Amino acid sequence: MKQGKTLQELGRELQRQRNNGQDFLADTRSLEMESNGRGSILHLSLNGKTSDYGVGEVAHQQIASRLNIPYRYYQKMQSEAPDLLDQNINTWLNHGRFINFRQE
Repeated sequence: MKQGKTLQELGRELQRQRNNGQDFLADTRSLEMESNGRGSILHLSLNGKTSDYGVGEVAHQQIASRLNIPYRYYQKMQSEAPDLLDQNINTWLNHGRFINFRQE
């Protein structure tokens, strides 16, 4: 029989993941999405410096929700037309809203 993690090990792993994630609140005009066959990258430009962040599933859900893009349509663009996804996201980001997302 396969042995799983103890509750203490699970607690430590959850704490490790929580500590490694980063929460952001950013003016969307400082963000730009770029997708490729391997996934999406969010470019954050502040004070002349650009930082790049991989976009995980939770962040994709949050971006879709915040920009009022139905998630099934978001997923379709993500898998079938990533350039269209980027264009949609970047257009709405440039309308100057604030977005709060978690980067894992």
